[in-house]
Amino acid sequence: MSLPPLAQDEQTLRLLRDTATAERRNRPRWMISLALAVLAGGLIFAGVSWTAHTAATRQLASERADDRDLTNMLLEIQRLSEPPEQGDLQVYDPLEGPVTMLEDAADRVGLDRPAPPRLDRDEQVTPTISRKLFRYTNVTHGSADALLQWLTEVEQTVEGMQVHSLELIAGDSTWRMSVTFSRLETSS
Repeated sequence: MSLPPLAQDEQTLRLLRDTATAERRNRPRWMISLALAVLAGGLIFAGVSWTAHTAATRQLASERADDRDLTNMLLEIQRLSEPPEQGDLQVYDPLEGPVTMLEDAADRVGLDRPAPPRLDRDEQVTPTISRKLFRYTNVTHGSADALLQWLTEVEQTVEGMQVHSLELIAGDSTWRMSVTFSRLETSS
């Protein structure tokens, strides 16, 4: 006995529907969703970790550069604070009119003649060598370049004269400088 064609179609449809339902049960979507969620979480974690790593690497490089600069400055300070070897000292005969030479150097770079320096007591470096100090205070000019050019001019034109100490302060419209020049001379 065979079924009428309409019943056969219904049975085929029911069979197809049951097969599709069974197939969906055999492929659970929650596992795929869970895997995608874990993957997304891993990608987010990797991105955050990479960003933190990059920032830490940059900070480490900056710290290393700062450390290197600080070490170089400390070495320079240490080198400058060590007393010079006797063989390294360049000692000069006493100058005639050193203050005039300093003032002439100021004229050459376009500064007004500074007030006369305060001449401090000579420092005895050794029994035969003394350090002459010339302190100028409150030397002012509108340009720091001109003040620094004066220092360079003095060191280049007055034999043996060096900048011993320097204080440069910016004002509203002028720069104020206090400077001490020094020169090693044979004691008389």
